[in-house]
Amino acid sequence: MTITQKSPKQFRFSLIGRMQGYVMDIVEELYYANDIYVTPASRSGWAQRQAHQRKAMAPLKLLSWVAQVSMEQGAI
Repeated sequence: MTITQKSPKQFRFSLIGRMQGYVMDIVEELYYANDIYVTPASRSGWAQRQAHQRKAMAPLKLLSWVAQVSMEQGAI
């Protein structure tokens, strides 16, 4: 979030807003994943944890792309 504080106004509600949203989505899913207690014998716990981790992957890939575009445009 710190890197986006001084971005140009023209990018704040498009690229920067998207980046911040993706970051929050990723962190949220990882917290959900880490809150699930798993043991070597609990298959359902592992499956739930992996589901949250998978949900974090799409926003992570999108964040990577938006960050690249933002750097190219001088937004960050």
